[in-house]
Amino acid sequence: MAVTSAGDWSGQLEWPPPMWSYRAFPMDKMQNGLGAAKNWVTWGWGNVVSSAKKIGDDIAKSEFVKETERLAQKAEENLQTGATEVGFADP
Repeated sequence: MAVTSAGDWSGQLEWPPPMWSYRAFPMDKMQNGLGAAKNWVTWGWGNVVSSAKKIGDDIAKSEFVKETERLAQKAEENLQTGATEVGFADP
């Protein structure tokens, strides 16, 4: 396998690959390994999505969020009341 210039492999690869590559990289074992990797990634991604959803639900249900929403509502009401008293609010 000759390389014409630095990094130029175009048209230089042998097909079919030489016999040593079959011994170095047995196709059946590579396919089994790739299948296992795909299953692992799929399983892992499912767990990430599930955990993220649970965390989002837990945050939404937390007392801190409820209290923050209550305080924001109260602040908005106070701003509207103050603006009406000063005469900046629409009638």
